[in-house]
Amino acid sequence: MRTEGFDAVVSEAAALARKQLTASDAARVAATLDGRIDETTGLAALSRPERRLLEEMVRLGAALEGYPRTDDEGGGENAGSAAGTGGWRLWLTGTGRLAIRRDPAGTGDGLHSIGRVCWPTSDALTEADRLAHEQFCAERAEFDELATELAEEPTESAVERLAVITHAVVHLAPVQIYVGDRTYSNLGSGSNLPGKSLAAGAPGSVLTALGALPIAEWPVEDAVFVACATALIRSGTAARLEEFNGRQLTPSGMEAWLRRKLRDYGGTDADLAASAAAGGVLRRIDALALQCAARRTALVRDGVQFYRVIQGANLFKEERSFTSAVGPSDLPAEVAETLRARTGWDPKVGEEPAVPAELALSLTRPAADARFGTAFEELLHVLLLVVADAIGSDAVMARGPRCLTDLATETLVPDRILKLTTNENYCCVVPGRAFRERFGEDRASLVKALSAYSARMRYNTWHYLPDSMGLGQHRPGRDDWFYAPSLPDIATWSDQHHTGHVMFGVRNAIRVPIGIRFGGAYRPGLYDLRLMRTGEPPFELSDLRASVAIGQMLTALHQAMAVHRQRVSAFDNAWFRTFHG
Repeated sequence: MRTEGFDAVVSEAAALARKQLTASDAARVAATLDGRIDETTGLAALSRPERRLLEEMVRLGAALEGYPRTDDEGGGENAGSAAGTGGWRLWLTGTGRLAIRRDPAGTGDGLHSIGRVCWPTSDALTEADRLAHEQFCAERAEFDELATELAEEPTESAVERLAVITHAVVHLAPVQIYVGDRTYSNLGSGSNLPGKSLAAGAPGSVLTALGALPIAEWPVEDAVFVACATALIRSGTAARLEEFNGRQLTPSGMEAWLRRKLRDYGGTDADLAASAAAGGVLRRIDALALQCAARRTALVRDGVQFYRVIQGANLFKEERSFTSAVGPSDLPAEVAETLRARTGWDPKVGEEPAVPAELALSLTRPAADARFGTAFEELLHVLLLVVADAIGSDAVMARGPRCLTDLATETLVPDRILKLTTNENYCCVVPGRAFRERFGEDRASLVKALSAYSARMRYNTWHYLPDSMGLGQHRPGRDDWFYAPSLPDIATWSDQHHTGHVMFGVRNAIRVPIGIRFGGAYRPGLYDLRLMRTGEPPFELSDLRASVAIGQMLTALHQAMAVHRQRVSAFDNAWFRTFHG
């Protein structure tokens, strides 16, 4: 089920782009990775000079020259015959970014040449050069203004900014952001930010290098990244950085984005005026970030439900909110009926789901099916079976710690909690009907696939555990943890970068994080619900709403069961062999 991987996708998109007749068509194929990314999102990776050049290509119908075509492919005598040939070329970088440059310098590894832009006349090329230079100067002036402001800050402030970014990127999913021609990323061998491939403080980290320099000597692109990235993190959560994945991060773009976000959060004209009066661009974006954070916190407190849309091909993630609250009415009919038939529990619309105490107690008893340890395990499995077919999923998964006694905080022994292994977690994986049929009589391969999914999700619980339990800062502790997820998300093309998703062919996915109150605090992302499809079509918003509603039911179940601290014994590799073998 392993998919082709991102490098192959980039190569294929570049090859198709070379076959286009016009430079603008080639640019669109490359920027969207042959339709995997929507055009607006793909073109957001372009710098100001590049955007202006593309506008001219579209306006003038500039041709594409430089790739040998046969006459049947539309090349022939016209290819390269115009007077304006020369100067600008189209490239597709290894990160999947369209670049419009005179030469490949600075475009990164894995570079693919698409072809030269063939302008209709020499004058058109001259004008394109002028327009690009004009936009380069405007962009550089914008960068210089912010860098000057940043250099006027106390050294301690800059040190704090570097620390904030370092802490965020070490504990986040991949970050890949552009400032002009520069890429800032913690993904893969080309990383220049701390993360999985590069340790915090490593010499190869741009943040390490900046920490050894006076602020006035920072390259302007680095100054822009540090200032804007800090504002992003402070505007909500560290995961905000991912909302500029695959995009340009510039002072004017950052300010405009924060103003729109503040409006989305209910900000008033007075709020916007207050931020505008804060001073230069650095002070304005810092003020806007704090206003956004305050407004967002108030909305969450008032019950607004946020979620994220994830574009896996370029890692772009966008926060949105449901227009109406998700609740029991969003449950698929089959799931609601299964709950009623199995438990007698019928969550009411308008009420927060809560499992009756007697039902929770009954779920601690031995299961009717001897393949499960408790009635809770059996109910969870049955529910996921129904969910898989109700929402058309190849597999549905629910993960969490095997026993909350292992996480008991009455005596608070962080060292013991942080030393728990992945085996102290479980993941119930249920295949959909079509997915099961795909394996036919090959039960061993089905077991192998389900066990692999389960093992990966057990690792995820372990990975989030320090943050879920509020032990991320404990010393001695663990540095290999990620922020526990808090927002539901819906992802397309998820099998491009994510190692597990590439390996298991997870093309489209839904994740619903589940947190409960335990040990005197709220524990985010301690559990979750996941749905996946290995192919098309993508999940729709209605599928996400249904999944969130199911997640609400599971949250109520986990919260009620927390009192009993019943151990989940099923769903290890041996169990999958017994159940499906």
